[in-house]
Amino acid sequence: EGSIEGWGRVDSVLEDLAGSTAGVSEAAARRVDHRVLPQDGADDAELVVLGSGNLGLVYVPAPERLTLEELDARWPALVPGLAAHPGVGFVAVLSADGPVAIGAAGRHHLGTGVVEGVDPLAPYGDHAPAMLATATVMAQAPDLYVNSIVDPVTREVAAFEPLVGCHGGLGGWQDRGFVLAPPDLIDPDTPIVGGEMLHRLLVGALEHLGQRTDLPSVRSPQPGTARPGSTA
Repeated sequence: EGSIEGWGRVDSVLEDLAGSTAGVSEAAARRVDHRVLPQDGADDAELVVLGSGNLGLVYVPAPERLTLEELDARWPALVPGLAAHPGVGFVAVLSADGPVAIGAAGRHHLGTGVVEGVDPLAPYGDHAPAMLATATVMAQAPDLYVNSIVDPVTREVAAFEPLVGCHGGLGGWQDRGFVLAPPDLIDPDTPIVGGEMLHRLLVGALEHLGQRTDLPSVRSPQPGTARPGSTA
């Protein structure tokens, strides 16, 4: 019903307050909950749709996530209709055979790499299948990821919300981010692909500086190295 882009920062403040002033934290939390609760009638909705940059997230209000086959049985036109939309590049969903990206003219089975027809992930770069496979099988993933098209010439994407910048999905200039850091702290031997690898490198830098000593179970690469197998 409206933008809640700034409420994540409020949540961070509430977490900080929780460690010291419980009364203030609880009172603030009640005010936040009042602002972000669904509108009347949302409990009866068949689908909940959220937009984040050029990424759409479709949830089915149910205890368990639905597979592609279950979605097709309930709404036969849903996935084909989304995949065929001129502004949509692909739809990612869990099927009985694993995660799959579905485009208007083909499918990319993310678990096996098998492509049927035209590969819907071809315009998004070599890193796209592995990153999408990881995101699709996450416990927090929606029933459907809906990613916009990307222009092959300008590299612009079709955002699902009216923002100057764009974030969330695959494709476009947002895939060309960079990290500016002293090479003695972060200087990997391979490209940094994905937030998980970047997180490990940043934690490794903090451990190197003696600023992250309270989590001994975290095994991060030393500065100047890249952790194998962490590019997804």
